[in-house]
Amino acid sequence: MDNAASRNVRLGIFVLAGLAFLITVLYMVGEKRSLFGSTIKISTQFYNVNGLMAGNNVRFSGVNVGTVESVEIISDSSVNAIIVIDEEVAKYIKKVQLQQ
Repeated sequence: MDNAASRNVRLGIFVLAGLAFLITVLYMVGEKRSLFGSTIKISTQFYNVNGLMAGNNVRFSGVNVGTVESVEIISDSSVNAIIVIDEEVAKYIKKVQLQQ
């Protein structure tokens, strides 16, 4: 009976360690993708987006502030990109209307 009790204790410790590891990994992944913080979505159009893909990092002054959610081709010379950035950084972003 003592052998079964020690086996159950080891199993419990293993399950708790696995659960702690899973929670840590989910938090790290969620933090990278800004799942747990307050974010805003910005839609913008570009004329040249060489290599831009969904999931890429968005950088502001060399600091990662968000990710690219989607990239959609509108016409042969225009691409719409939706980016998700931290709400804290939004105050530094200005609305600019460029004319072609």
